[in-house]
Amino acid sequence: MNGNNSVALSLNADNNGVPGAVLATADASNLGTFGDCCTLASVGGSSKGINLTAGTQYWVVAYTDNNSQNTWDAWAYNTTDMRDFPWAFYDNGTWEATEGILPGYAVYGH
Repeated sequence: MNGNNSVALSLNADNNGVPGAVLATADASNLGTFGDCCTLASVGGSSKGINLTAGTQYWVVAYTDNNSQNTWDAWAYNTTDMRDFPWAFYDNGTWEATEGILPGYAVYGH
């Protein structure tokens, strides 16, 4: 890792198999060292939260913003579930859908 060691995150609605409208954003900083086991980067959201619907597809989007544009980080794969899952990448202003093994992450509610 280099730079500010932070990343911007958003939770997005689904738009026909790619990320759609942004529902919430947060910054995660002081990320763990790539390759180390069991580091958790926790971010808090709005104190009022957002409502999500069970069984609905949502997207977690990681990107750089003004606070993290000089960051170089890596995200370890989830080694407990090595199946292919849908993911998307942003290329020249367009979201492109694909599938593959995903990094480890989770979205929890209360």
